[in-house]
Amino acid sequence: MQYSDEKIIDETIFQENNLSEFIYDLPFIMTKDENTFLQFPNSYIINLSENYREYKIDYIRIYHSNSKDSQYIEVKNEDVLLFKLPGKCDWLYCYVSDFMHGYLYVYDISKESFYGNFDKNRESGNYYRMSLIDEYELINNYSNIERYGPLLEIKYNHNVIRFWDSFTGEKVVRDYHYLLLDYYEKNNEILIVKQLWEGSKAYIYNIQSTEYTCEIEDIPHLKLLKNKGILSS
Repeated sequence: MQYSDEKIIDETIFQENNLSEFIYDLPFIMTKDENTFLQFPNSYIINLSENYREYKIDYIRIYHSNSKDSQYIEVKNEDVLLFKLPGKCDWLYCYVSDFMHGYLYVYDISKESFYGNFDKNRESGNYYRMSLIDEYELINNYSNIERYGPLLEIKYNHNVIRFWDSFTGEKVVRDYHYLLLDYYEKNNEILIVKQLWEGSKAYIYNIQSTEYTCEIEDIPHLKLLKNKGILSS
């Protein structure tokens, strides 16, 4: 089944154009005022100190251009910086070092890279890390929901709904992850949490109308777990 329409849950609006019209091949590395920049052939510039998502990846391929037919290098168990690009959302730019950077096809990011070690998550007693387990189990139960690193994708009828984590480059109020905690299939609604650095906010989102219907002040089953001492705040 083809999903042609797309709903992006994010402050950033992307044009539905072919990325190759904007960016191609690897950029040049420039340093100015103690900042490092990637200068692309079409004059598009990325400041490596801004607008990124820091990420631990178990295995990826970094491509020379935004095509899976181009040359690539394999990267394993590295901390990387991911950047959004203008154009289609299928590709990110990935920076590891001056000698290791390039295009990353977002659908190549494995689940393991995002969810980490479940045993350690359970032992932590941390609300966020325990919620990772909840989302993983939920996604495995529904074929129309997938996680690709900073992208949570839900398919409904002929729509694709995308929840992107923020790419602010700093852990402040603007930095957040989206987590899926429940799916009410009969009502076409999901329970989704926007995990902020200083806390979290929960919402009911209708995947049929593609809009938030309400914000939830408290989540009963999470409160119960906290009261039992199973989860820390």
